[in-house]
Amino acid sequence: AAADHQPPLPVRIAVAGLGAYPLVLPSLPNAIRTLVESICRAQGVRLQVAAEVDAVQTIVELAAQGDAYAILPRSAARGPAAEHALSLSEIEAPRITNNLVLASARHRPATRLASATGDLIRQLNLAALFEPAAPPAHPLP
Repeated sequence: AAADHQPPLPVRIAVAGLGAYPLVLPSLPNAIRTLVESICRAQGVRLQVAAEVDAVQTIVELAAQGDAYAILPRSAARGPAAEHALSLSEIEAPRITNNLVLASARHRPATRLASATGDLIRQLNLAALFEPAAPPAHPLP
């Protein structure tokens, strides 16, 4: 939600509470949309989809304007697309998680570029993108 949205978002929200928010979500088929809808359906939650937008940056901008809310990976809400300050709430009960995989074709050898790219990705600390941001060691004045 927008950083100054009133009332403020709770720090954590159960999946059961998601139906109370007008949402901007990616259109189907989208992995995150499919995952969120699947979990909500299993919990008997009906989502209020106010708009379907496929560009992450646009979803972030719409949420920052304060007219709707978005369900995004933490990396998108704090990543390069998030020029605007957002208020974040962690979804729990159940927690929504997604698996990332690196795949290549079995029937043909990977090119040198593909192999080198895979090596670089394996060296990254991708988990850090999805963990809550730690508070600063020293608050800014």
